[in-house]
Amino acid sequence: MAADAAAPVGAVEIVAGDPQPGAGDQHVVVGKLTLTVRPGAYRLLSWQRICDANCGHLDPPSSQCARPVTVREGEQLHAVIEVDFVSRCQIVLRR
Repeated sequence: MAADAAAPVGAVEIVAGDPQPGAGDQHVVVGKLTLTVRPGAYRLLSWQRICDANCGHLDPPSSQCARPVTVREGEQLHAVIEVDFVSRCQIVLRR
């Protein structure tokens, strides 16, 4: 993946239950990501890492947010992550 100088690199992590961050499946996101998970309780985490000219050495995570998510049998759940890079990250769920 190539990134422009000072471009954010977004990431999401989905973790079964409520364990510590880093224990789940992590995905780098550019645009849209679709995941299929089994019914159950999860924790959805999001963060951004800025690429300041050298994308091999990204800045520490910023604009972080997390939200518990419960997925029911046969349900399609849409999570939209809204980030403004100043102070806000929000995960909005749509069933």
